[in-house]
Amino acid sequence: MTGGSASLKRLVLVRPQGRLALFVLALLCGQIIGCASELPGPLECERMAQRLVGKTEGKLTHSPRLNRVIAKLTQACLTTPFDRRAVSCIEKTDDLKSCIEQLAYRAPERRSALEAFLEGRSGRK
Repeated sequence: MTGGSASLKRLVLVRPQGRLALFVLALLCGQIIGCASELPGPLECERMAQRLVGKTEGKLTHSPRLNRVIAKLTQACLTTPFDRRAVSCIEKTDDLKSCIEQLAYRAPERRSALEAFLEGRSGRK
């Protein structure tokens, strides 16, 4: 063992401050990974958007209008951001408004962005 790694081992394993620092670091890493896992990725968002417009897997759309709607829904999913629970709800029920309202209840800090998203969608058929 080299001198540097020995002193690091002694700091982490022997000194109470080192153990506390290691515990806090592990806790922070767990929180970061845990939070990240709640957010859907681009593929999940795109799949949800495609389902909402009626496009099923394997069925290509050549409609520029539908492709724009899919892109806009995917972008909203990623930037608002939706969570995996909302994406799952939308995929299972096809009830965008209800699922977004549930998300706004769970994440009040996103409420204004979610309401603006729903208002922008209400003028469309």
